[in-house]
Amino acid sequence: MQKVEGSSPFIRLSLKAPRKRGFLFGEPRSQTLITSSDLWSYSRHVSIRAEDFRNVPDWPKPGIQFKDIDPILRSPDLLASAIDSLIDASEGISAEIDFVIAPEARGFLFGPAIAAALGAGFIPARKPNKLPPETHSTSYLLEYGEDHLHVAHGSLDGRRILIHDDLLATGGTVEALTKLVEKTGAIAVGAVFLSEITALGGRNRLEPLAVRSVVQFND
Repeated sequence: MQKVEGSSPFIRLSLKAPRKRGFLFGEPRSQTLITSSDLWSYSRHVSIRAEDFRNVPDWPKPGIQFKDIDPILRSPDLLASAIDSLIDASEGISAEIDFVIAPEARGFLFGPAIAAALGAGFIPARKPNKLPPETHSTSYLLEYGEDHLHVAHGSLDGRRILIHDDLLATGGTVEALTKLVEKTGAIAVGAVFLSEITALGGRNRLEPLAVRSVVQFND
């Protein structure tokens, strides 16, 4: 297996494409030879594009253009490329990250993989009534309502935290996560996203926090 450069123990893998139809439907694995170098290098040639997301207009309420990542999750190659791209973006923010924090639920899809690649821990920010007391909590406004996030109670004094979510829209979720990080005594060093809707101005709302996104939507 090929390891990521540096001290991280994380191993980047993707399925080499095109895969044989028989391999997908249970023919003996020995008929298809895929080396670890093939697995890693192939994902580096697949770029995540805006067209890879499914646009769902007027959901969850009129006027919202929902960016669905399901097509990316269903494609082994796009999934691997998404993880690699997020890792690259994260490494560009800071060389020293102790924890990655991400919100329920879509933040949990890539957050642990990013953390593992960086040699960091992962902190899940949960919805109400999902964690036992005591917790740090904060409320925030979304573009379609209000929500709350909780993290387990405890001190993380001086630890460096990277914030992750799948999408940067208005920036409300990340602003709430920043407040949670501050309540634990830790330091938010930046935020990384798979996609960003630039017209909603979330990046400006988060200044001076370092922000990176893999794909930008201008609609």
